[in-house]
Amino acid sequence: MASVNSYSSAKVAQLLADGMRQQGIPTRAKLEEICDLAQGYLQHLVEGHIRHPRNEILERLAHALGQHVETYRAALLADHNELPEPALYFSTKLGVLVDSRAAELGMEVVRELVSRSQRANE
Repeated sequence: MASVNSYSSAKVAQLLADGMRQQGIPTRAKLEEICDLAQGYLQHLVEGHIRHPRNEILERLAHALGQHVETYRAALLADHNELPEPALYFSTKLGVLVDSRAAELGMEVVRELVSRSQRANE
C-alpha cells in the first residue's frame, strides 16, 4: 500500500485500466510481461514512486494499449499538479499572449464539447 507521503497517479492508473480493458489484458503482471517491464513496475508507477518514467517505457505502454504516448505525459503532469494554467498553455501553443478571460472562454468551449461527446456516447 502507498505511504501517506506518496501520491496516487490517478490519471495514469485510469489510462492503464482503460487500455487494459480495451485490449483484453487481464492483469498488470501480464501488461508488464508484454512491455518487458520488471515485475511490480506498474504498481510503483501508479503509487507515484516513479515520477519520471523513461520515454521508451511510456512508448511501450501506449503501443501495447493502443493509446498515445502524449496522453501518458499529460497524465503524469496532471497527477503531479504540474499542468500549466490555461492562459500559459494557450499562449505557448498559439504563439500569442492569451489573457486569463480568453483562456477561460476557451476552457468553457472545451468543457461543452467534452460534455456533448460524453452524452453522445451514452
